Amino acid sequence: MIEKRLGNVSIVLNGENLLDFRQTRFESIMIPPTNNPTFKTLWAPIDGRVINLSVVFKM
Repeated sequence: MIEKRLGNVSIVLNGENLLDFRQTRFESIMIPPTNNPTFKTLWAPIDGRVINLSVVFKM
């Protein structure tokens, strides 16, 4: 997370899972049948890279 303050404005950049490590690349997290599935325990992220940028105005 990086924050830059410019007077009453803050710009925040946040990045998560930058190396794109996912549990779904190693194994399926769903156990069949598909009409009544069960799910394995999650031990890693299941989504890819996430990057957020926000601008905050302070009054």
